[in-house]
Amino acid sequence: MRTHYDNLNVAETAPDEVIRAAYKALAMKFHPDRNDGNAELRRTMQIINEAYAVLSVPVGRREYDRLLLLSRQTQPVQQNSFKQRQPVAMAKPVKKPANILVALLTLIFSNFRISFRRSDLENRSLITS
Repeated sequence: MRTHYDNLNVAETAPDEVIRAAYKALAMKFHPDRNDGNAELRRTMQIINEAYAVLSVPVGRREYDRLLLLSRQTQPVQQNSFKQRQPVAMAKPVKKPANILVALLTLIFSNFRISFRRSDLENRSLITS
């Protein structure tokens, strides 16, 4: 699974300055204006822009790191392809899916300065207690 950190070629512990420098370097290399509108490079630039949009905002980066950690905890451990794979017991589902919904909506709409509280969603009957 490729992460935003992989897309920018930086470590997960990289400081903001390193992320910004990596983004600028990749933007200069893959920008569509420098590559005659190549469709594949345009898609690469979109991926780079999405990664930087999340990692450049401290709140977005914290939330992304939390969701990344959660997804890694629920993924089965990969074994050697030479051995027959045994069924892996999956982790228990999160007890409060509304918290994930609130986190994702807040992350998505953070550029619009809209925040969602659990009580707002309950009042609109989007989730149940």
